[in-house]
Amino acid sequence: MKRVAALTLGIVAAWSVARAQTCPDTGMHVQVLGSGGPALEAGRAGPAYLLWWQGKPLALVDVGGAAALRLAEAGARSADLDVVLLSQLHATHTAGFVALVQAVNEQGRTRPLPVYGPSGNRAMPHTIDFVRELFDPNRGVYRHLGDVLNPLAKGAWRLDPHDVREKPRKLGVARKPQDELLAAYTTSSMRAVATYVPHARAPVLAWRLEVGDKSVVFTGDTSGKDERLSLLARGADLLVA
Repeated sequence: MKRVAALTLGIVAAWSVARAQTCPDTGMHVQVLGSGGPALEAGRAGPAYLLWWQGKPLALVDVGGAAALRLAEAGARSADLDVVLLSQLHATHTAGFVALVQAVNEQGRTRPLPVYGPSGNRAMPHTIDFVRELFDPNRGVYRHLGDVLNPLAKGAWRLDPHDVREKPRKLGVARKPQDELLAAYTTSSMRAVATYVPHARAPVLAWRLEVGDKSVVFTGDTSGKDERLSLLARGADLLVA
């Protein structure tokens, strides 16, 4: 596992079996926790990218297999994350989600953890449904963790899932390219904007994260032949594909 220490426009794909180093305490950094695909490779975890800001783990983009382990190896606590952003709900990108939630649960988080991902279609579920089907206290696969969906849970720790929904289309009105950019998550620390990009049958989001005067774009799985991605990436300091 390696870290991207300087923000330059380019494509990042890096991994190592060695223990990761924690990123510096100043500035914005992107750490590649995993960049593997469906075919497992020794020492290569599934897709997961950690955004650091001023020495704090701010956002996790995708939660592939072994993401929670790689997060710990990077010196970050799962419970300290501000948000989890999913590019798609394919198993390759979400296989480590349950382990991440279990880790957060054990670490004593005291605030909600927002989770943003794509809306569903006939091939894939909505992000909200995906989370509920895992942790619903009555019917969920991991119902023993059902308190993570309880709005009255002790300590205020719970999952807060959201679908990133496209803007309604108006009949007879041409959509402008900027209408495809969807402001999903905004705090005093970070702004996350998404757009849908083409990829087979599954809904896929590309993400742009803006922190301070820096920005990074994660393309997700896409052909790249789409005007929306070009618009999302315009002026970014770093492109991760």
